[in-house]
Amino acid sequence: MFEGASSPRPHYPACPEPQLAIGTTKHSDPGFLTILLQSQLVSALQVFYKDSWLDIQPVQGALVINIGDLLQLVSNGKYRSNEHRVIANPIGPRISVACFFSRPFGNTSRSYGPIQELITQENPAIYKVIVIEDYLMKFLNSGLDSYRALDYYRVTKMVIEMDKASELKLNYIWSVLSFTSKFMYEIIKTLCVNSLT
Repeated sequence: MFEGASSPRPHYPACPEPQLAIGTTKHSDPGFLTILLQSQLVSALQVFYKDSWLDIQPVQGALVINIGDLLQLVSNGKYRSNEHRVIANPIGPRISVACFFSRPFGNTSRSYGPIQELITQENPAIYKVIVIEDYLMKFLNSGLDSYRALDYYRVTKMVIEMDKASELKLNYIWSVLSFTSKFMYEIIKTLCVNSLT
């Protein structure tokens, strides 16, 4: 199941010289979802869209939902994580409370991969199955501005000729590896159904 954790510092004072400061550098969230309650007075969140940064203006009573890298991975790219940043602001204070929904803490040996039901010959897996511990190390050791850890786990496209026996073996291996993905599919399906009721 997912676990949530809220941001430890929801209060940000005004920055007297924002041109000399960095709020938060460009990044995507490593988990499944992030739910953000923004300050209603001050905008600081920006999303990278079509080669430019867009300000996300606060809307009274609204929550911002960011899709994370793990949801992009299990949905096989159907849902895309967004790159975003927070800029320093001379107006303040700013209040921002985030709740990150991620994998269960403490279980870093768990594996995730694209949900098997989303994989077809026309829509092959674009990500490898990952072990959370390896992914987290890759995420923590990659530079935020230049590289996304999820990109490391993309499947390279190549054409392979194989006989029927090799194809059956490959399908069996993929079925074993995707066992955890089926479990995640049920969790995501349950979350989506519960959010609509």
